[in-house]
Amino acid sequence: MKIFAAPLQGFTDYVWRNAHRMVYGDCIWRYYSPFMRLEKGNFRKRDLRDISRDNNAEDVKLVPQVLACASADAVKIVAKIVEMGYEEVDVNLGCPFPPVTRKHQGAGMLPYVDEVADLFKALATMTGVRYSVKMRLGMESADEWTGILPLLDILCPAHVSVHPRTARQQYGGEIDYKQFAKFYSLSKWPVVYNGDVRSADDVTRVESSFPGLHGIMIGRGLLMEPGLSLNDYSIEMKKRFYDHLFSGYSKIYDEHQLVLKMHAFWEYFMSGEDRKLRKKILKSRNLSDYEVAVKAFWMAMGAI
Repeated sequence: MKIFAAPLQGFTDYVWRNAHRMVYGDCIWRYYSPFMRLEKGNFRKRDLRDISRDNNAEDVKLVPQVLACASADAVKIVAKIVEMGYEEVDVNLGCPFPPVTRKHQGAGMLPYVDEVADLFKALATMTGVRYSVKMRLGMESADEWTGILPLLDILCPAHVSVHPRTARQQYGGEIDYKQFAKFYSLSKWPVVYNGDVRSADDVTRVESSFPGLHGIMIGRGLLMEPGLSLNDYSIEMKKRFYDHLFSGYSKIYDEHQLVLKMHAFWEYFMSGEDRKLRKKILKSRNLSDYEVAVKAFWMAMGAI
């Protein structure tokens, strides 16, 4: 089963991808960048930096993702991605966050079939690029995908990743396996499952339930357990991964920013472990206190 690393804003940047690939090897079929979008008609520097070939290890198989509702904006972004040396782009119809959806972007496009059709038609005119699509079942209703499914023929996607929730649910509430199964059975394009995969048992369950899947996309599960795709949860590997990650971010951020960045990482990483020691890490206010708290955590885990 192919495993895809889902894009998560603020987390799965090039430092995270490089560290994961270095420690866990070639276990991810494709990594997806957090979405690229325009601000006031211009590219965001952090987006360009994140997908720069100079920043991504050569063996990281990266697919940039585009977020736009206006066709002209999408074409501009994809043209830039192609210029930077990429041949595949993922189209975001899945982001559930209100600041995005209220602009008819991400999953906010799903109720507006004509807007999606216009977007796909514009992207399909571009040469030298193939597409995949990441989407939700709908914005408000779990059957809104039925209006999008026939439009996929315009893009002829390499695959379609589906998170079986509505955008309104964000990441809470029940997954709608029934609606996903309908999409899966009706799609003539390869389907990738995405949503609440946090263990090897989850991978097995999804694979057995949908044996013809093209792959499984994992997001938060990889933040919590970076060895999930290998079913390797050894503390030694986790420590190595953490060390590479911390070293990478240390080269980018000043001490204050570094602590904040690592706090966000620890909100997910090894979330089932010692709560008291994790709380000390998350409450640290300077780099010195942070490093002391992290060292105590690793010592308690037997990693040092």
